[in-house]
Amino acid sequence: MARLVRGEEVAPSEIYFRCAVRLRTSSPAWDWVNRTLFVGRGERYPDRVVIHLFSMG
Repeated sequence: MARLVRGEEVAPSEIYFRCAVRLRTSSPAWDWVNRTLFVGRGERYPDRVVIHLFSMG
């Protein structure tokens, strides 16, 4: 974290970043999202966070 705070790049392999996400929508066209669990891995950079999500069904 100290390296990120200083603005230094840290390789994604050096930080464990996993998540489980549930999304909600009221749109009938996107109802499948309400029934789907997403898991993801993240990458932290000094100026942003990138999260890659994968649907689990």
